[in-house]
Amino acid sequence: MPRKMVVIEQLRDVMKRWKKKHGYGWIAESAFSSIKRAFGEYVSSVK
Repeated sequence: MPRKMVVIEQLRDVMKRWKKKHGYGWIAESAFSSIKRAFGEYVSSVK
């Protein structure tokens, strides 16, 4: 069990650094959520 907790903590740290580097946060999530509500299933990623 301790190894699993260490791995989970490392993954969280990696995600935090990625989010900070790319400026991703709750504002981006809110924007995407609004767009999805407005356009429904017709929204998809270009890349």
